[in-house]
This record gives sequence, structure tokens and C-alpha cells, in this order.
Amino acid sequence: MKYLMFFAIISFTLALFAGFLVGDATGSDRLGGATAAGISAILLLVYAVGVGVNDTIKQLKSQQQDATKQI
Repeated sequence: MKYLMFFAIISFTLALFAGFLVGDATGSDRLGGATAAGISAILLLVYAVGVGVNDTIKQLKSQQQDATKQI
């Protein structure tokens, strides 16, 4: 999970940088290019957060079941 978040943040940064370069090369708006390039990285970041929340919920459920078995 840690690696997925790290990868998402790095790819978001690289996508923004690439968007600025593409915007400069095409002569279009730099912010527009960065926004277009960053959309997939934002989706990856949202996915990583979702995976983390799902893993946390699974761990809490298994801990609850273990505690119930001990009682």
C-alpha cells in the first residue's frame, strides 16, 4: 500500500511536469496541458486511497473476529 501511494504521488508530479513541457512545446496554455496530463495520475491517487481504506477495513474486521473468538 505504501508503495502504491508513493508511485501515485511520483506519477502525479511527473505528469504535471510533462504537461508543462507539452504545453510549452505546442504553444498552448501550460496549465491546460498540465491538467490534461495529470488526470490519470489523480485517478491513480484516488485509487490508491481507496485501496488503503479497503485494506484498513479488512484488517479491522479480522481483528474484531479474532477478538470475538477469544471471548
